[in-house]
Amino acid sequence: MLTRLPVNRDSSRRFKGEVLLQPKAYQKRFASMGHHITAILIRSAFNEAKAAEYDMRPVRLKQGLTLFHIDHYYSACWQHLPGIHSKLIIPNEAAIAKIMRDVLWPNEPVYALITTDYFSGLGQQYGGVFKGIDNLNKSVDNINKALRYLGVRATQHQDEFDLIGLGAIRSQPDYLDKYSDLAEAYGV
Repeated sequence: MLTRLPVNRDSSRRFKGEVLLQPKAYQKRFASMGHHITAILIRSAFNEAKAAEYDMRPVRLKQGLTLFHIDHYYSACWQHLPGIHSKLIIPNEAAIAKIMRDVLWPNEPVYALITTDYFSGLGQQYGGVFKGIDNLNKSVDNINKALRYLGVRATQHQDEFDLIGLGAIRSQPDYLDKYSDLAEAYGV
């Protein structure tokens, strides 16, 4: 049996006010689950060896996108890299710009930064598209807009977020936990 669920993940989306049909089993499973991630999304090829040097573990998504989990502690630790003097605040810290320049070289370092903080359908999200530390389009302020900028197009039944499979990635991986301790040790 299908039940109508209000769509509230992205209030500025094209289908504003639309409801999605979801099976009751889906509702029961996910209605009270949280969605808490911070990540970098790219469409271009990347240097896997460089990504590994920065402890970035790629997650392949649909439509040719790759996701790298990060968090504030991760970027705070990498802020100590030689040559990084700026102390910008997440989601556009200078360390992330430097890392993406290295990981995406020789391609243009264009990437989206996303963050979600939801529980039981309530919460907030952010999405932005950057080249280095520069915000490429300040009107991109949510995940679906960032995904559209990267070339993802919604279908009649799925928005960009669900189309690439972000709904299945509900939390940060455990390997990022070490950065909390490292940040404390570094005093950041």
